[in-house]
Amino acid sequence: IHVFADGSMLWGSYGGTGYRDAQGNCYDIREIKNAYCMLPLNTDELLIGTEGGFFKTFNKNTRKVASFPYILSKEAQKKSLYSLPSYVLYLYDTPTHYLVGSTKGLWKLDKKTRILSPIDIWVDQVLLPTLEVKHIQPGPLRGQWLLSTQLGLICIDEHGQGATWYPKQGSTGVYK
Repeated sequence: IHVFADGSMLWGSYGGTGYRDAQGNCYDIREIKNAYCMLPLNTDELLIGTEGGFFKTFNKNTRKVASFPYILSKEAQKKSLYSLPSYVLYLYDTPTHYLVGSTKGLWKLDKKTRILSPIDIWVDQVLLPTLEVKHIQPGPLRGQWLLSTQLGLICIDEHGQGATWYPKQGSTGVYK
């Protein structure tokens, strides 16, 4: 759920996406099937992470949905289409980037250039290319991130180097 400053709101569910304007009128937003996460781009627009549709934008004034334009980095261009994060599970806003948690790992989207790049996650010297990043939180130290994943709670630095914090043996999914 995202509530705009004027009291209007957008929400997502498995049944679809809805919008309620400031006057209390409700609308189905049929172009967005499953909205998992939302971040404001400005006072009137949201960046929305979806299931299978990657990024969408929603403008509350026009109630229009559009695909969010981005450019794949050279590193991302080398990956197969099946390696791209079409299922966006979480968005985290930093001063320069949006961090993108997806079913295909962790990505970063540069706010100025709109270049989308993968962040390779290494835990105990093992690359985890199919990590499902469900939630992102700042870590205890500057430049660290806590990731909720299907393998557990992982702490990484800004270069993707990390360690599993929970569980210490085996794996268990951590949602948030």
